[in-house]
Amino acid sequence: MSQDYRPPEKNAWLALRDIALIVPRIFRYLWEVAPALLSIQCVLMFVTAVIPAAIVWMTKVIIDAVVGAAGDEMAWTAVFIPVAVIFALWILQALCDAVSGFTNHIFSEKVWYSAYQRILDKAGALDVAFYETPRFYDQLHHANQQIHRMSAISYASMGLIQQSFSLMAMVSLLLVLHPLAIVVLIATALPRIFMEGHVARKRFDLNAELIRNDRLIDYMKRLLTDRDSVKEIRTFRLRDLFVSRFQRYRDIYITKLRRLLLHFLRLNMALNLLSLAGVASIWAYAVFQAVLARITVGDLALVFQAAQNSRASLAALISSGGQVYENALFATRFFDLMDLDPQSIEGALSPPGTQTPARLPRAIKRGIELRDVSFKYPASDARILERVSFTIPAGKKTAIVGENGAGKTTLVKLLCRLYDPSEGSVLLDGRDLRDYDLRDYRRSVSVVYQDFFRYDMSASDNVGLGQVEAIDERPRGAGGAAKGAPTPGNKAGPKGNRPVWATH
Repeated sequence: MSQDYRPPEKNAWLALRDIALIVPRIFRYLWEVAPALLSIQCVLMFVTAVIPAAIVWMTKVIIDAVVGAAGDEMAWTAVFIPVAVIFALWILQALCDAVSGFTNHIFSEKVWYSAYQRILDKAGALDVAFYETPRFYDQLHHANQQIHRMSAISYASMGLIQQSFSLMAMVSLLLVLHPLAIVVLIATALPRIFMEGHVARKRFDLNAELIRNDRLIDYMKRLLTDRDSVKEIRTFRLRDLFVSRFQRYRDIYITKLRRLLLHFLRLNMALNLLSLAGVASIWAYAVFQAVLARITVGDLALVFQAAQNSRASLAALISSGGQVYENALFATRFFDLMDLDPQSIEGALSPPGTQTPARLPRAIKRGIELRDVSFKYPASDARILERVSFTIPAGKKTAIVGENGAGKTTLVKLLCRLYDPSEGSVLLDGRDLRDYDLRDYRRSVSVVYQDFFRYDMSASDNVGLGQVEAIDERPRGAGGAAKGAPTPGNKAGPKGNRPVWATH
């Protein structure tokens, strides 16, 4: 069975229902992260929404004042006051844009770091079993990729509100000409709503289809640039192979994306022509009315600007709606990870067998016993261990010898309780490990793996990582290292009072 992560297929109505649920959840999250910045953004968007309509109206007032004064003495205040108002509106708009740019940047950073911290917290809380499945890595990659959607959906949603106010203000100016002008404008723009929804869904589907391909592109880039892999790549002349695979995966993505964008281009051109035809018909009717002296020259200028600006606002409104739809689709992947059930995968650790976890013994008296232990890794039918039973007496050194793949490292993982047995039990002083508090138990166990990890940190930090609660106690670390204090390369606890496992 494939372990690829694919978001569940949904029809349009189910997708809309999920979006109706996810958008409020996103705004609750954004409010938790930065309530003041979110409030400022909303206010700025409302103010900038009505400024264009106010400028168009002031322009009409100026033109009518100038035309009306032809042959008569000019009332200069009737011109200068609207001009001053327009300049003031321009200054206000520039100020709002500047403040908005600043708050946008800070807001995006706060949202990004908060979302990424939640991903790190979630990933750190999941059992090792999740890290054995490509499906989880795909899902984690999905969530990492879509973090920016969290702030993007807020901008798109607020943009939707802003464009709605702007459109209402601008469209109301067309009543100077005729109410049907509004109907024509909206009717010729409505088909774009369906295109935006179609485009958003196609992008989402393409991303879901190519998520494994995208992850392999990143993997090839890391292999070719990572310090740990560069020696083998040079020694075994693997560069050309990995570069060719990178190019193949990239070409798959570009080919599919180009096909999709060409499809969007044809739709966009057709719908632009339709909306332009609507504006052209409004302009033609306005010229006809001005020739018959049914509207003023200022009204004509107003209609020309209002019709074009309304078309742009309507297109922006529909585009914002499409962005909300698309961003909400992608943001579901972040929440899919946040909602991931820690018990949803085979091999995840079982919760404690008793209501209150048992206290870990201060000193091991009887030892550790494996009783009829069998084990297989998640998504695998092959048993690594089959009905294994033995006892490790307290205070004794025990060596388990066997061929590669015999299950020695797997045994150590069970003893560290990175996994629970598929069958049977591991007992500490006669009690199942599942009954003990997991954090307390792991704090009392040390292990040195054959493929132990080297941390790119200072020597002091590497010493302190063996007992992280004392990492900042430098005198203790310096003195303890010589006495066998726990480090990544020397995990034995002080005075040898913890079980120590080593794998080779």
